[in-house]
Amino acid sequence: MMIYGVIVGLLSVLGLATTEDTIAMYEDLEIEVNPIYMWVQGIVAVGVNFAIAYAGNQVRNYQRSGVMLGLYAIGVMLAVQLIGTLMFADAMAEMAGDSAMGAAAGSIGAFFQVFCAAICGLLVALPILASADSLED
Repeated sequence: MMIYGVIVGLLSVLGLATTEDTIAMYEDLEIEVNPIYMWVQGIVAVGVNFAIAYAGNQVRNYQRSGVMLGLYAIGVMLAVQLIGTLMFADAMAEMAGDSAMGAAAGSIGAFFQVFCAAICGLLVALPILASADSLED
């Protein structure tokens, strides 16, 4: 968890640094996006990934609170991603001129985000599943 959190956290900082360019690129392509959401998503991604790195350090020190912090961080990121899926599904439907296309893209995106969050949650919860008695509160 620590290695993943640090590496992806640093990549999230890089993504946050390019958010302005991404918003400008979408506007040049005449794709309507919410710039406030783009900034919020980037800031949340940085915070969540560094929280996962910290949670990994706590799990390495046999603390149960690290597992809970990791699960909370995954939940926050899932909520932000699902909000983004709803927003961008509307943008995709607008681009294609077909609301069924946007609904299909949103459904597929939401399914994969929930699936990936469930797998991440299981991986984070492995220390509790393997040996709950050895973790300190």
